[in-house]
Amino acid sequence: MASPVSVHGLVRVGATVFALPADCIVEAVDAPTSYHKVPTQPSAMRGYFVLRGDAIATLDTFSLLNPSEAASASAKHVIVLRHDDALFGIEVDAIGNTETVDERDVVRLESDFGEDGGLFAQLFPMDGGLSLIGIADVSKLYAATRGMAARVRHRAFTAGHGASGSAGRARDDGSEQQARQYAIVRCAEHMLCVDALSVRTVVPMPALQQPTPGNSTFLGVARWAGGDLAVMDFSAVLGLPVSEPSGGKYMLVFENGATLAGFAVDELSELLLIGPADIRPVSPVAFRHAHLFSGAVVSEKGHTALLVDPQALAATEGLIRLPRPVLGHGGPASNELSRVAASTSFIVFSAAGQHLAARTAQVAEIVSKPRIEVRGQQEEASLGLINWRDSLIELVRIGVITGSVDSPEWEQALVVSVDGLTLAFAIDAVITMSGPNEATEVSRIADHETGTWREILTMGEGRRASYRIVDLSQLVVSRFETIDN
Repeated sequence: MASPVSVHGLVRVGATVFALPADCIVEAVDAPTSYHKVPTQPSAMRGYFVLRGDAIATLDTFSLLNPSEAASASAKHVIVLRHDDALFGIEVDAIGNTETVDERDVVRLESDFGEDGGLFAQLFPMDGGLSLIGIADVSKLYAATRGMAARVRHRAFTAGHGASGSAGRARDDGSEQQARQYAIVRCAEHMLCVDALSVRTVVPMPALQQPTPGNSTFLGVARWAGGDLAVMDFSAVLGLPVSEPSGGKYMLVFENGATLAGFAVDELSELLLIGPADIRPVSPVAFRHAHLFSGAVVSEKGHTALLVDPQALAATEGLIRLPRPVLGHGGPASNELSRVAASTSFIVFSAAGQHLAARTAQVAEIVSKPRIEVRGQQEEASLGLINWRDSLIELVRIGVITGSVDSPEWEQALVVSVDGLTLAFAIDAVITMSGPNEATEVSRIADHETGTWREILTMGEGRRASYRIVDLSQLVVSRFETIDN
């Protein structure tokens, strides 16, 4: 019988490298430039910052670990953690990759270092046993906030105003409910809804090696993130009948606990926030593997999507599991963490004859084939007005705004809402998306023509690709300023 394993994310604070349980990590974000402080807040707290409507109490992790020392530089990132129904953050200097740990190798300590101490009551070996990494006790980190971490509140999203910069919507029935982000993908004629926390990335389908020809469920082995990844037909694994086989244009990389798998999908359709009130029950007699579904949701486009249970999918016998990629640990841990991952998620899309990237949090919705209700004025950038959530918003050519040669062909639109200003950007297609745990980097290069800096997103390991990052929120503000002038 296989021994249980757990997944942990590595972070660095000063010279200390430690691990956080992956199931407690919500996301990683750039550290805010300032915090809001409140009277009588604990000395271990830096203060609060607002993240998509939630007040995130954030700990000064360096001072917590090194009470008698001063940090040499400000922290670069905040890891948002969940403890029961509370969200709080810890400052870190660098974000590493994930480690899968065999529970038999975990060293458990029995000691009491006080209320805020004893953060690392468990250790696991790395570098072939030459070093030990502490596993942070999230409950003790939470205790350092002295109960001042805000509970997650349910947010209502009204028609016409988007999600205040976050993708999707959730209905408010007056109860305390938690909205989460989901990705809706199309596989053959089926629409499937997958928890975004379990989606590592969606990339164009790579070349596959098929060691067992004739197996229609197992499509082959892809080389991904330095290791081999089994790619399967999503509908077949879920036991859903299909009238026509999936084209499998994209590969969705699914991760839950120790399970890492690839699924062939035809399209990334939408990103949205849904709460428990949005989930409709489904009859178990309608499915061959009913335990793999936890209900159904209706998307903004009116599609009914089956909600996949990530834990049930990770445990199903229908998956083919290959050994996970193992990171090399030949040098010091601090060197391995020197290439800091991008601390947010991105959407990569094609437009104006080039591939661009934008932060996922800026996109309220991805709209396929938007219909123009009112034609635009005699202006190159404006295509006209489209109906979005019962409001008419302008659809513009993103290529004209960014100074690129725009293509007359467009199939989708990215809707962006900023401070009540909403705009849709015409694009050719969504190429991929990446989560905050992906091997991505953000760098800046000087644009000598404009005298400004440009952000560049680099994704992937091995076959790396770089994309220019566009600030869609700033483009919205600039567009309305131009109209006002």
